[in-house]
Amino acid sequence: MEYLYKIYYKYKDQYESVYKSRINNEVVEKIALPYKIKQKIPISLYFLPSIKTMALVEAIKKNDQILMVLAEGFKEKYKEYLFIDLIANDLEASNLLEGIESNKDEIIYSTKKILEEKKPNDKRFGKTLNSYRLLLDNKLNPPKTNEDIRKIYDNITSGEIEKENLPDGKFHRKGPVYIQKAGSVSGQVIHQGVSGEDEIGYNMECMIDFMAEPDLPSLIKIAISHYYFAYTHPFYDGNGRVGRFLSAIYLKKDYSYLTALSLSKGSLIERTTYYKAFDKTNDPISKGEVNFFVDSFLELIIKGQENIFEYFNKVTENLIEHFKKIENKLEAMDDLDLNLVDIFLMNKYFAANQTMERNDIILDLEKDDQPVSRIKERLDYYQEIDLIKAVKKRPLMYVLNEEIL
Repeated sequence: MEYLYKIYYKYKDQYESVYKSRINNEVVEKIALPYKIKQKIPISLYFLPSIKTMALVEAIKKNDQILMVLAEGFKEKYKEYLFIDLIANDLEASNLLEGIESNKDEIIYSTKKILEEKKPNDKRFGKTLNSYRLLLDNKLNPPKTNEDIRKIYDNITSGEIEKENLPDGKFHRKGPVYIQKAGSVSGQVIHQGVSGEDEIGYNMECMIDFMAEPDLPSLIKIAISHYYFAYTHPFYDGNGRVGRFLSAIYLKKDYSYLTALSLSKGSLIERTTYYKAFDKTNDPISKGEVNFFVDSFLELIIKGQENIFEYFNKVTENLIEHFKKIENKLEAMDDLDLNLVDIFLMNKYFAANQTMERNDIILDLEKDDQPVSRIKERLDYYQEIDLIKAVKKRPLMYVLNEEIL
């Protein structure tokens, strides 16, 4: 099915008749969300089911199943390392989309503390990362009120919004907001957010109700709500980050955490497609048709899933290769060695080879009934043969010596 905005340029003489045939089609889904085109004329958002959209939905479901099989291949006790890197990747991608400077090592460090229940609320991204932890632990529910949306906003953007751009209403902004074309020298305005906090609040309530309706598949509803959140633009700043995190919350209801974390990465990889989807759907010539946005949104999720496939394959290859090199260096390995090597390799590939405190390693291995004296003996030996390096003495901290790999 040709998107309506393309009909406008290709077959302008048929444009109006095509629109009427679509909006009056017996299978069309008219979306019960308040919507106005640039001329401030109310119009119905609509979605027309297509074979392409259904194929994309099926592809996401299949990819999700494959991703879960790949994730299950990791030892249970080391999945925390996997969580750390995936969360850091997602937050870094979302920040890059918004032009926010962030250091991945810093994000990884804070994520480790969050997962260890040492909540670093004094650290940058502390509240944001805690929200990710709650999401992955199935302790974060979709919003039911405007207050819920505001809480999500406060946590996801904590410390990253300039004071003058913080919401000045009860839950949302009071004043107008204009979205400029990316990279535009003239400051060309391509979209104006909904005006007035009352109208913003009403739109958000309608979006929440729409997400609870059973008529459409969840993926299509998530795509439409993602567009609608940006269309309404409830805050002066931070809408992109909050919108993507809201979509992750909704995705996590029916899909794995891996698929929930795929949107930001896919959107970063295909940044032009991501922004084009908003621009074309906002354009009055689309007349409320959301098919292009829905298909683009689903393709971005697939792109993110494929990126995680590549990530798993690359890491798995490296782990096997480097495990063999370490095995040759140690000559003989018992169960303690296997666990120690796992810890150092997982820390390298999923936590940027950040320093590890000896006492933390001992506490971890004690859970497997390993004698403390034996653990210390092996750590000392690893240091002697340059397998690991001590980078701090009090407390004693180690990193894997990457030069031997």
